[in-house]
Amino acid sequence: MNRIAALTAFVASLALCAPIALADEPAHIGVRAGLETPFYTHYSRGGASGSYWLGDSFQPALDLLVEYYPGGMVSIGAELREGFASTGSLYDRTGTAIGPSVTFDFTPLYLRLALPVHVEPSPAYLDFRPAGGLKLGSDRVAFYVEAALDFPLVGGSGVGIFDTQQVSLGAGVWLKF
Repeated sequence: MNRIAALTAFVASLALCAPIALADEPAHIGVRAGLETPFYTHYSRGGASGSYWLGDSFQPALDLLVEYYPGGMVSIGAELREGFASTGSLYDRTGTAIGPSVTFDFTPLYLRLALPVHVEPSPAYLDFRPAGGLKLGSDRVAFYVEAALDFPLVGGSGVGIFDTQQVSLGAGVWLKF
């Protein structure tokens, strides 16, 4: 089974189980699954710099977050992002990133800070990823839209803090159990 089909089956099974989560007990676990794409990217490599936007290359990525709410509006979690395709012959898919995050949930708005490690394609590097968005729905089942910024902090092959800046847009489903 390919990755898209597996994630679709996973999200569908969570959605079918959502009514079980609508009990009166406070939510302690959150799961977010969505699709995102870079909207604008600026890069500087080997003395050359440039930029491209969504119209130049569509680079979709599946985004999965699992979070724990120890109490109140703050959660700690982990994010897995898999960039699985790109359009245009000059562009690569965004690749795979995984890392920790913290979310401040001010329903209906939220702020998320993450430190994902971009593991492939090469080079590997550590990102700083502030994000924010809007969620619509109940506390247990919601639709979210998000904007994220990506800044590499450190990595191999000449990756530095001012080498790339990226603005991404995404949307998906947010479930709390």
